[in-house]
Amino acid sequence: MQRSSIPPAPIAAGLLLLGLLLAACGGGGTAATDDGGAGNAATDAPAATDAPAAPDAPAPTDVPAATDAPAATDAGSGTGSGSGDVCGLVTVAEMEGLFGVSGVTQGFFAGPPDTCDYQLDSAPFVAMVLTPFSASPIFDAMSADVASESIGGIGDRALYNRQMLTFLVQKGESLLTLQILDESRSEDERLELMKQVAAIAAGRM
Repeated sequence: MQRSSIPPAPIAAGLLLLGLLLAACGGGGTAATDDGGAGNAATDAPAATDAPAAPDAPAPTDVPAATDAPAATDAGSGTGSGSGDVCGLVTVAEMEGLFGVSGVTQGFFAGPPDTCDYQLDSAPFVAMVLTPFSASPIFDAMSADVASESIGGIGDRALYNRQMLTFLVQKGESLLTLQILDESRSEDERLELMKQVAAIAAGRM
């Protein structure tokens, strides 16, 4: 399974969408403005930069310890063991079986939200993003979109947004966002496949 620290463009776009939804639902914008004020204060701090603060820079060298976190990506081996890891929600073998293809690989991107990027012959194929909190406000916001339609029988509730070509599944306060990036398939075909993928994933969320 591939591992990387930089999500491909389609995944980054999906994460941006989720970020916007979270911001809209959480009303955390004011905190951001406060940060902006802090930022101005920080700009006044250059005097402090004259201090030996530079030697403190080695502190980031401790960050490599954080790079050990990818060890957690081992949980995303795609075994489908029900560990809750996004890459474990649907295995490579299951993806290949549903789509009738071979040569699918996984790439895990730690969050939150965690992202699993499935590729077919090194091309973007399927993307899944798992948000382990605030599912209800995000789902409610998407439900209010006229482009969204409710899908029954998957998770606690599910919907498909035809404008974003995105499938959402809520289970508890976890939210799975799913996209099929194979443009060689029609939208209706992709929707049917997303329902099947989402049903498997929801059983392990």
